[in-house]
Amino acid sequence: MTDTQNEQDKQRGPFEAWWNREVISSVTGEIDRPLWGDIDKESSLVIWQAALSHAAQAKWQPIETAPKDCNVLLYYPLRGAIRGTWIDEEYAKNPKPYWRHDHAYIFGTGEARTNQPTHWMPLPGAPKKTAK
Repeated sequence: MTDTQNEQDKQRGPFEAWWNREVISSVTGEIDRPLWGDIDKESSLVIWQAALSHAAQAKWQPIETAPKDCNVLLYYPLRGAIRGTWIDEEYAKNPKPYWRHDHAYIFGTGEARTNQPTHWMPLPGAPKKTAK
């Protein structure tokens, strides 16, 4: 059995619990037709596994692979994890261009330029609003 197959087998238990709690409990009439759509259980499992795979990919990645058109979480050896962005301004001093973090106003732009990040990861999504 491959590692991928083994991992998928581990995911089946939590998926089955979710399926029974969220889908089967929302059924009216036929047990095979959830209210929220005409999607089958195995297709839902594939979607579930894709979502888990995506979540697993949200790990530190080399800075060379970071997108330069949005804010990301940057890892600085001297400062730790801080949100930051790529600065490509025309009149920037060395290094030019560079990564600037949100604490540059505290530590100074010079420090932000000399202490460049080594890794990045996407920012997490906003929290979901919960019913009270």
